[in-house]
Amino acid sequence: MSKILKNWVGEEELRKTAVRNVGTPWYDMDTGEQMGYAEWKPAVMEETGGEFLMMKHEDVHRLLHTLAIAAGAKIQFGATVTSVTPGDPKPLVTLATGETLMADVIIGADGSTSMVRRMVLGREDDAEPGGFTVFGGSVSADEMKKYPELEKWATSEEVRTA
Repeated sequence: MSKILKNWVGEEELRKTAVRNVGTPWYDMDTGEQMGYAEWKPAVMEETGGEFLMMKHEDVHRLLHTLAIAAGAKIQFGATVTSVTPGDPKPLVTLATGETLMADVIIGADGSTSMVRRMVLGREDDAEPGGFTVFGGSVSADEMKKYPELEKWATSEEVRTA
């Protein structure tokens, strides 16, 4: 995704919100035990032509929204889709209002029960939870330093960025 975003918005714009990650530790939230460490080696990243970038979801959404609008897309929020039909040449969506829309691209961002997902797979998706949950968030280091149990994370060099 970093390669795509860099191509679409340019490195300068991407660097306004993205931070390059070069290493990430993984911890068991119940025990605090370190489960592993992912190091994003520069040689591997160079070979793939990408980077491991960290961004807030809202920053990615903002970039994609801005790009879509600039390309002439019409974005309609709060619409209930009742069906999706693959098209030749373009797919169609039918809204709860009865309105039918034709699009170049349909993004089914409504989770594991997405009707777009069913259409692409050609069947119901029997995906089952894997038992792991990833949480992300941002808290200022100054705020974390106010709490002894969080201070070590505010001053840690474990999640290395460049």
